[in-house]
Amino acid sequence: MSGSGLDGLIHRFPIGRHVQGEVRAPLMPRGDTAVGALVELDGLPVGFVDGEHLPRRLDRWPQAGTTTGFEILRHDVRRSGRLQIRLWPLEASFRNPEATHWGHSEEQWQRIKERCPVGTNVIGTVTSTALPHRWFTVTFDGTRTRVTCLDDPPALGSELRLRVVELLEATHRVILVRIDGGREEPVRQGR
Repeated sequence: MSGSGLDGLIHRFPIGRHVQGEVRAPLMPRGDTAVGALVELDGLPVGFVDGEHLPRRLDRWPQAGTTTGFEILRHDVRRSGRLQIRLWPLEASFRNPEATHWGHSEEQWQRIKERCPVGTNVIGTVTSTALPHRWFTVTFDGTRTRVTCLDDPPALGSELRLRVVELLEATHRVILVRIDGGREEPVRQGR
């Protein structure tokens, strides 16, 4: 898939968005052990849920054909150039109760929401980049989050001016956009 096609899908399915997807099948590339579930989003076979986020027993995973809600965690670009959208199941019965994904404890989350409500500007330090995946990680105010990046990622250790645009209750994560002269991303759309 071309870079512009990938960017279009990333805009269509931004990190943090809640989407409905149809579970297609468990993915078992190494034999009998399932590593995750494939999910179709708007007719596209681009979603994937890590097995560690699903119930421990395969018979409790959502069955093929089940339509349920997910939160978009991140975008991974495979070696083939294909986009894989990593998902978090919103329905508790389809989750491993011990699984987390960069979320914070309830107490930590309440402090973050008090200190950094939507609209707050923060300074974040770039702690990792993930090419070609179209995101980088920043830390700020004792927390970390991923930021979508369709341009070249900033250098490790860079300090960026960012704005809190969304607080995700399902996963206790913060969505930020750059306001430091970098391209402000992602384009936020309704959930």
